[in-house]
Amino acid sequence: MLTMISLSFGSCGLNSQLQTTEFLIDVPFDDTSNAVIVEASVNGQGPYQFILDSGAPTLFTQSLIEELGLANEGAASINDVNRLQQSTSLVRADSLVIGNLVLNDVDAASLNNQELACLANGGILGANVLKHGAWEFDFIHKRIRGSNIVSRIIDSQQNLEWLPFTTKFGKNSPWINVVINEKSFSFLVDTGSTRELAMNSATEREIFGALDSTSVHGEGYSSIGLAGRTLEASKRVRIPSLQLGSTSYSQATAQVKTENTNRLGTLFFQGQRLIIDWDKKQLAIKGLAKSTPEPLNEYGLTLLGDAEGVFVSYVWAGSEASELGLKPGDRVLEINGNPVSAASPCYAAPQLNEITGTLILTLLTNGLEHQVSLDRQIVLGLD
Repeated sequence: MLTMISLSFGSCGLNSQLQTTEFLIDVPFDDTSNAVIVEASVNGQGPYQFILDSGAPTLFTQSLIEELGLANEGAASINDVNRLQQSTSLVRADSLVIGNLVLNDVDAASLNNQELACLANGGILGANVLKHGAWEFDFIHKRIRGSNIVSRIIDSQQNLEWLPFTTKFGKNSPWINVVINEKSFSFLVDTGSTRELAMNSATEREIFGALDSTSVHGEGYSSIGLAGRTLEASKRVRIPSLQLGSTSYSQATAQVKTENTNRLGTLFFQGQRLIIDWDKKQLAIKGLAKSTPEPLNEYGLTLLGDAEGVFVSYVWAGSEASELGLKPGDRVLEINGNPVSAASPCYAAPQLNEITGTLILTLLTNGLEHQVSLDRQIVLGLD
C-alpha cells in the first residue's frame, strides 16, 4: 500500500505563480495503487504523469529534472512519511500546464526514488500548485475538476456543508477537525495517502483511554517514502464512529504508529467527491459515506514486489501466517502452484484480495524452500 511522502522544509516554502486569470479543468485521473495520477506538461514538454497530493509540496523526478536541464536552485532537508530525513535539491520550472491552468516559476524538490518515479514519471504536484483555486477530487467517476471560481466545479453550493480548514508550518496543506468519541482532533486531508486513516499512538490513547480498542498488531515494511521503506511495527484499529461536520462515518480503519501523522487518505473518500477550496480555506464532501462496513477477512499478510521478485511485506499477529512463522522479507516463489514475479514496469505484486479459497504459497526462507496453506479469516472485526 502506497502512502505518499511528507516533507519538511523548515522556513523554506515552495511557490508557484498563476499565469491564467481564470481556469477550468476537468480531466480523468488514473487510480493506480489508489493514488490520484494526472497528466501535466513542464516547460512545454510532456505530458508527464504526476501524483496529485494535497499533503505534500511539489516534487520533480530526477529523470524529469535531467531531461529538462533544470538548474539546482539550492538545498533542503526533507522528512518523509517514515520519519526518515534526507537532503534534496531545489529546482524551478518556467512553466507547468494542467488542462488550461498555466503556472509559472514552479518551485519543486528533487524526487530520487525509483519506486515512486515508476508510478508517476513526472513526480508529485503538491499544495503549492493546488493552492491557486478550488479542486474537486471525484472518487466516484475518477475525475479531477479545478477552477479559481468554485461555483464552476460544483452543481450547487446549497447542498454542501462547507467545513473550515487550517494550514500549518507555513505550508498549504489542509488540516481539518475530526470528532471521535466527542473529542476533536486535527487531521491532515492527504490525497497522497492511500490509506483510510492514519494516526499516532497519542491520538489513539486519547480516543480510547483505558478502554480496549478492536485492533490487530503487525510488523513489516512501511509505506513508501522519499527515502524508501523501513521495517516497522504498527497496528490497525477499528474506529466505531467519527464525524466531519454533521456527517457520521462508522467502523473506519486506522493505521496506528508511535509517530504517525494524523491523516485522512484516499480510501476514506472512496465513493465520494472531495472539494477543497484553498482560496476560502474550506472543504466539502459530497456523496454517501460508506454505510456497510465489513470485517477485514484476509490471509493475514500482504505482498510487495522488487527487482528480485515478490516477498512478504507485512504479517498480522494472530493470523495463520503469523502462527506458521512467516516473516517480512520471506520470498514468494509460487502462488497456488503458479510461479510469480513482480510485474513490469513497477514491480507490482499479485493482489491477494483477488484470490478466493485456500492460498498455497511456496516460500524461500533463509535459503530453504517450503510451502504453507492459508485460509481467509477475520483479522479485524467490527466494534
